[in-house]
Amino acid sequence: MRASLEQSLQDRRDGKTDHPAGSIVICNGCALPLFVLERAIDMGDKAGRAVSAFAPISPAILDALADARTVDAGLRAWASSLTTEQRRRHCEGIARPKSGDPMMCPFCLQSFAQVLTSELNDTLDRAYVIELVTVRPFGANPAIRGLQIGATKGWVH
Repeated sequence: MRASLEQSLQDRRDGKTDHPAGSIVICNGCALPLFVLERAIDMGDKAGRAVSAFAPISPAILDALADARTVDAGLRAWASSLTTEQRRRHCEGIARPKSGDPMMCPFCLQSFAQVLTSELNDTLDRAYVIELVTVRPFGANPAIRGLQIGATKGWVH
């Protein structure tokens, strides 16, 4: 079994969630921030049910990203480089997803999520289990699992 999956299973037994409410979802393709989770998404949650947790990111969250020392330096620099108008336009370019929508980034047109399982039943009923690249909620203790992205330990993949 993949080491990150084993750690996820252990975290689940310890009562931790994979992606807690307030996590910022980063596109898997272009690494731009897209959504904030309004509720936690746990390992094994199907994408169709998890979609209601995704809310488009806001300019206020982009402001916070620019100043957060626990966030990857590249993401922090990107957020800092945006003007107020550019932040507003970035956020307006993101629509709230609906069940059945493809998980495509509106900017790079690649998937912002990875499919964790694709068993026959998952494929037939389109109930994929997803894996996200996220920034933990500000102030949360980081939990590192799988691929580490960025210069700090606040990233979870």
